[in-house]
Amino acid sequence: HISMCSAGMFIKDGSDTLGKFTAGGVQIGDSGSYSSPKPHISASTSAIFVKQSYNDYLQIDSDSVDIYAGGTKMAELGSTVYLGDQDNDHVKIDSDSFDVKDGSTVLATFGSTTTIGSTSGEHVKIDSSAVSIKTDANTTVLSASAAGLEMEGTIKATGGEIGGFFISQNEISSSLTHKRG
Repeated sequence: HISMCSAGMFIKDGSDTLGKFTAGGVQIGDSGSYSSPKPHISASTSAIFVKQSYNDYLQIDSDSVDIYAGGTKMAELGSTVYLGDQDNDHVKIDSDSFDVKDGSTVLATFGSTTTIGSTSGEHVKIDSSAVSIKTDANTTVLSASAAGLEMEGTIKATGGEIGGFFISQNEISSSLTHKRG
């Protein structure tokens, strides 16, 4: 049956309210109780909710669409997009980059400058001028750019060729010289 009064319009099945329309919003479906929630849709003047339970729902408001699972926001779709629990492992997509994060720690970022690994420790940095392998924020051990290949530190090789010199297990040689070690 339908009941109307100054508080609003209510659609009922016996004593169960299956829908209500009030000055504060709309609810379609029986929401159940807190201890025994039921799936329903509700809309207020500030947000729309599609609820499976009190902890599992979709929320649409003025700046985003949010998805909750088990009470944790698992996705936020707005001008910045978050996928995953923002307090733990998640992805952040904004106007200039795609970031892989663990809480607030950036593990990788893909944008005009790309980094793989935390920039406070060992990581790879790729930008418009070079591909760099770094041991921390300020130390580059290998850089490849239009200028060539630069490196810091020790080279260890058991074989190969560098600049016309051949490297084997115990020898560096060229067509002109031999050096045994």
